[in-house]
Amino acid sequence: MPNTVPERHDIDFWSSHPINWPAISGLNALMAVITGFSLWVGDYSGAASLAGIGIGGGGFVWSRVLEQRDAEGEAWWRRAGFVVFGVVILYQVFSLVQLW
Repeated sequence: MPNTVPERHDIDFWSSHPINWPAISGLNALMAVITGFSLWVGDYSGAASLAGIGIGGGGFVWSRVLEQRDAEGEAWWRRAGFVVFGVVILYQVFSLVQLW
């Protein structure tokens, strides 16, 4: 039996795996249902936050699609996703402290 420890290989989850389209489709369907329900019960703030999360996530997915196609603009879409997530987070923080 060898006395060596196997090497630990770090996995780059951003670029080393293909896009899981069924999972993304399922999440989109779930978010659409929850957003629709939020609008139906009058929770417009929650619906807007969910829409922002969906748009930010869409920026990340489109960045990944462009990366797989070796097209330009992938970094821009990734940054746009972060910006949208930042706006949603700021909106939620300000609404929690009632400054909005």
